[in-house]
Amino acid sequence: MLGIDSENPFDEKSIQEIGLLAGQITAIIERKKAEEIAKDYEERYRALFDRSFDLVYLHDFEGNLLDANEALLKTLGYSKKDIPHLRINSVLSDEQLPKAKHIFEDLISNGVQKKPIELELTKKDRSRVWVEAKGSLVYKDDEPFAVQGFAREISDRKKAEDLMRKMQSELEKRVAKRTKEL
Repeated sequence: MLGIDSENPFDEKSIQEIGLLAGQITAIIERKKAEEIAKDYEERYRALFDRSFDLVYLHDFEGNLLDANEALLKTLGYSKKDIPHLRINSVLSDEQLPKAKHIFEDLISNGVQKKPIELELTKKDRSRVWVEAKGSLVYKDDEPFAVQGFAREISDRKKAEDLMRKMQSELEKRVAKRTKEL
């Protein structure tokens, strides 16, 4: 009656516009779902990073600290505001740098550190603390851009090992002396 086909009230242009609109709505819904998933992963990562009892850190390939969790900062005597000024070599003693450099080169070659390394770190107050650390590369746009590491303080274990070595040495000396006397 008004020139509209009662079987198909939409012309070809209207159908194309509806198709484009449906495609845009689908894309928006998919993007929102992806954003929700990314937000969920970010919240999980932050929870693991921030609440971990382990010492967690992220540094770039030049040794600049990019981020560190509260456990690491507390152990070393620093605060979040110190992070932009911290470098890996500022917490490693001179005797530890070659060992750390070797592990870093291995990490770059393999993408992951094969075994943990024991390192003595210098705290803000210049006292020392031993840690056992292991790291892996972090990728951005399929390119490695940083190292993320996890460490545990092992100072008490190192003291116990040192005491055991001293006791073993003392025992060996006493046995040798006793054997000589016989």
